[in-house]
Amino acid sequence: MSIYHPLRTSRVFLLTADETELTTTSTSYTSMKFFNFVVDRTRGYGWNKLVVYAEAYNSTSGQTTYVGVFVDNETSPRLELSYATTSYTLRSGEITVSDLADGIHKIDIRVKVTGGTGYIRLTEVHALI
Repeated sequence: MSIYHPLRTSRVFLLTADETELTTTSTSYTSMKFFNFVVDRTRGYGWNKLVVYAEAYNSTSGQTTYVGVFVDNETSPRLELSYATTSYTLRSGEITVSDLADGIHKIDIRVKVTGGTGYIRLTEVHALI
């Protein structure tokens, strides 16, 4: 699906969406959701940015759930979203992927908490050309 946004010069493509609810009590990043995508500039799939939406929360007041977006085997997240809420909250951010070579790449959505239980549900990734 391609969407043209009149206020942007780029096109937006929905790459993936998932509504599976998952939980963790880990204080270090744990892989919760992942998907593969292709960069193929010869066919026009040379993504510049990915927009990531994630809905998450922490079950314990005063604790924080972090959602990290990792690309391929990177050890640091390209995007980190934080949730200090006790009910589902939607947050989003952009990551630059124009540095990726043609081929298959992996987006890994990882979650960690400072305490309590972290919840993640809706996750969407859109590509901007």
